[in-house]
Amino acid sequence: MRLALLEGKAKLVLLAQDASDRTRRKVEPKLGDVPLAVVPADKSQLGRALGRESCAICAVTDRGLARSISQRLETTHTNPDGGVTI
Repeated sequence: MRLALLEGKAKLVLLAQDASDRTRRKVEPKLGDVPLAVVPADKSQLGRALGRESCAICAVTDRGLARSISQRLETTHTNPDGGVTI
């Protein structure tokens, strides 16, 4: 994530809803014009979506994917079972 920001490749940064304030404070100064979106998923859920055990923050480098994720996050719905549909 840091490398994508440093190289100007990040188009969107995703932050798990249970990421610490410290994590958010560390990344915010590095964002520049890159949007930061808090996703309706905890670190375990975000990690599993990325093929990892846990992930608090990640960068999206593809412009089309970043746009699609942003649009879907605007229409996020919480299911009765506590799951999230985006």
